[in-house]
Amino acid sequence: MCHHLTNIYTEALGNRIHFLSADGGATWVHTSNDIVISKVDTGITRFSAIRSGDDENRIILSGPIGDPVGTNRRNLGLWSSTDEGVTFETPFQLVEGVSAYSDIITLSDSINDIYNLNLIFC
Repeated sequence: MCHHLTNIYTEALGNRIHFLSADGGATWVHTSNDIVISKVDTGITRFSAIRSGDDENRIILSGPIGDPVGTNRRNLGLWSSTDEGVTFETPFQLVEGVSAYSDIITLSDSINDIYNLNLIFC
C-alpha cells in the first residue's frame, strides 16, 4: 500500500505541519513541523522510491524560504526528505528575490531512465 504525505500551513505556529498515512488516508499521524515558511502554497513531489527500484526514497518540497526565514515570499528553496516526509533537510536556495507560489513535478525519461525535476514558480 502507498503512503500518503500532506503538509498544511498553521497560522498559530507559523509553519508547515506534516501528516503521513499508511492506510490510504483513513488515519493520519503527525510526523513533524520542521519547515518554517510564510503563508503560501507549496509544491511537493516524490522524486525517487525504493519500491520503484530507485536507490533511495526522496520527497522534494518547493516554496519561499523567506528573508528572514519564514516571514515573506522571497528566496525560492527546495527541501528534501529521505525518510518519507518525517523530516526535511535544510533548504537549498534556487532563486534570490521574489518567490511566491511554486509547483514541482518529477518527469521520467523512459528512453534513458533519467529523472528530471521540473519547477514552475512565480
